[in-house]
Amino acid sequence: MNLNILIVEDEPPIARSLKIMIEQFPNMKVVACAAQGVEALKWLEREEIDIVFTDISMPVMGGIELMSKIHDQYPDIVTVVVSGYQEFEYVRSALQYKAFDYMLKPVFKPDLHQLLDKIGQTIRISKKAIQKRQLLGLLNRTPRAIPFHDALPSLPWYTVAVVCAGTLPNVYSDSKIPAREYWSNIEWNDVLSLGNEAHHFWVLDGRTAAEKVIVGAFMRMEDRLLLEQLYAKLPEDLFVTMVIGPAMAQKEEIAEMNDALRSILYRTVSIGQSQICFVEASELKDRSMQEQRLMLDSSEIESLVLNLNRAQLDAAEQTLRDLFDRCSEKKVPQAELESLLLQIVHRVARFSAGQDVNLIEVEIEIGETIMQAVSYESLLKDAIDLFEKVGKQYKAEDIPPIVLDVEQYIQEHYAESITNIDLSKRFGFVPSYITKLFRAHRGMSPSQYMTRIRLEKAKEIIRSQPRLMLKEIAEMVGYNDPLYFSRVFHKEVGVWPSEYKQG
Repeated sequence: MNLNILIVEDEPPIARSLKIMIEQFPNMKVVACAAQGVEALKWLEREEIDIVFTDISMPVMGGIELMSKIHDQYPDIVTVVVSGYQEFEYVRSALQYKAFDYMLKPVFKPDLHQLLDKIGQTIRISKKAIQKRQLLGLLNRTPRAIPFHDALPSLPWYTVAVVCAGTLPNVYSDSKIPAREYWSNIEWNDVLSLGNEAHHFWVLDGRTAAEKVIVGAFMRMEDRLLLEQLYAKLPEDLFVTMVIGPAMAQKEEIAEMNDALRSILYRTVSIGQSQICFVEASELKDRSMQEQRLMLDSSEIESLVLNLNRAQLDAAEQTLRDLFDRCSEKKVPQAELESLLLQIVHRVARFSAGQDVNLIEVEIEIGETIMQAVSYESLLKDAIDLFEKVGKQYKAEDIPPIVLDVEQYIQEHYAESITNIDLSKRFGFVPSYITKLFRAHRGMSPSQYMTRIRLEKAKEIIRSQPRLMLKEIAEMVGYNDPLYFSRVFHKEVGVWPSEYKQG
């Protein structure tokens, strides 16, 4: 990446000498030499300048006034003072306008090259940060975060790759996932370095801690294949899934492309399987809707449920191991695996309780269990423990009727205003006793349980009826104030309702 330099010096021999020394340093180009500040400002209007070397004492407009205008109008430009004056007032003025350095004449090449190296590193880091901020603004659909000037390179093709280390979290808390440590140990400068300046890569944080979004800019459409080289450089400590989108002529399409690729990613991630997937434009919709890969015989689930409820854990573990072996062989996607485990856990709970029961907490726990899995072997024991716990937890004789009654009442009346006093009047016990008993068997108070029910119902409505306004959804689940509903949703789910609605 070449840096463009403007020299502002009213003595031509000094300007020529400075120009020669600067251009002897790699990746530095002197665009022009101006004799004074007014001429320099005209160059700044028509050229993209990175660095200005300026004298102090010049006719018409001196260096201090020029730096003042650069500071106000072009804050990203680096200024360096080159002067024969070393009085304190000049130095102080230069510092006031954020001069990068103050060099005394005569300038010697070793000193100048040392300074250019330092400036080059600073500018490149700054440019990368500005470019990254612009891409994040595009990715997150936050126009205010996008710089006023387009800082991205003028290349004809862009592409997006969504990368997931481990499984893709779909619960609000992802603090314990193995991907955090995996990503923290990667030196991205080494991974992204392919020895070619004809393309650029940026790594952005994805929506969860397991995800990274890699944006590439290229001269040729087929250069997106370079992402395969990046994928090959990633450590093999954890299984990694990369879904690469088609080349785009408009970088403004990054957010829409990321949404489409995440949908495909969720249906591609398979526990223990590292995969790379190139998606063409014609495949975006088709690839997001995949057929089920594992067809189960209902007798398998019934056998597993019976073994779990009879405490025959060895037999249950073997049945589940056989099932997981088939999942691994067929590369069953995470989404399908979650559906399978939910099906099993509902059967276990229903068998134990003798009726359908609410399993919101268990469903969250299943999500967390899958989220932390690094292989089917690690998932096996956690799944058996979870199923066993569910079987014991939902044995009807172990749960006081009052807890079941309160639970059922909240499930049926969650859209109404229900207080502890209301529950006390309805069921004939003091509020503190109901809360204590409910917390002992459900791990939360009735009001917390009602919040969970409301938010789960809200998420169901958002997914099934995306055209509804958030105000309408809030009212449907018992919140008269949509702002309060949004705050509760954000606190419990981890994203705002509008963000959840988008993907």
